[in-house]
Amino acid sequence: MTKGIALLLFGNNPVYCKFAHNLIMSLRHFSPNVPIQLIYEFDAIKGFEYLLEWSDTHTQISDEIFKEPAFYKLSWQHFAAFDQSIYLDVDSLIIKDIEPLFTECAKIGKYVCQVKDFNAFSDKKEDDAMGNMLWATRSTVWEHFQLKKDMILPSTNSSFQYLEKGGEKILNDARELLLNNPLPIDKHRFKWGKGKHQPDELYLNASCALNYHLQPSFEPLFFRPRTAFGVPSKIVKLREDYYGIGVYGMLNNNHNSVYGIYDQILYEISEGRPYHKVYHLMGRKLAALK
Repeated sequence: MTKGIALLLFGNNPVYCKFAHNLIMSLRHFSPNVPIQLIYEFDAIKGFEYLLEWSDTHTQISDEIFKEPAFYKLSWQHFAAFDQSIYLDVDSLIIKDIEPLFTECAKIGKYVCQVKDFNAFSDKKEDDAMGNMLWATRSTVWEHFQLKKDMILPSTNSSFQYLEKGGEKILNDARELLLNNPLPIDKHRFKWGKGKHQPDELYLNASCALNYHLQPSFEPLFFRPRTAFGVPSKIVKLREDYYGIGVYGMLNNNHNSVYGIYDQILYEISEGRPYHKVYHLMGRKLAALK
């Protein structure tokens, strides 16, 4: 079966092209034999057309079919070029050879996403706020999406997804939920982007629950929030447990140690080639909106 990495660029914020520059550089260094597919909007790569040459295959899409930014993240499966695809948010960075991850994921199932933990039904008020599922309360999710009491809601991070041909149902159903049954913004627990858009992870979580998608907890990308305690991990230690690192949200969401690791890796692999420092990128990172 063919296998490769899928990256997605949309919207009008050039910062994400700079993130993609860094990510592709890390992929080429640590996994030179793994092909890369760039799924992109034409306007999103203006000024960065060289990224098309850096990828092995590329697929141009039109934003006319998308009503919400979340639709992009829930639609990439329709454009996947490989039998086995690993989707990565462009603000990730690879820290070791990613090729063995395809085998790990295939052993789990045809669709695998990054999952922090799982949430069971509860009607106790003290359980309503789910620690790692930020987008809505437990009671709101169960009521709005009509989940059964035996369904388990994962806390996903859609920055990493694995898809094998034939495993598209989770994403397709998540997209349909967003299209036909969006949760009103005033019922959201936390806001995504500028506070008026839908978070794709909410619908991915609900789709996993409705499909009884009970994969194990799985975290190939390392994230560290600003509020995390303890001594920051060294790169050599991170490589034992993770394939890459990720930054999320805005500048003040992430622990400074993650920014240090990100730039250190790029410095070591750049061999004098230009790259973009993450602290600068995060300071200009906004939701990729039209």
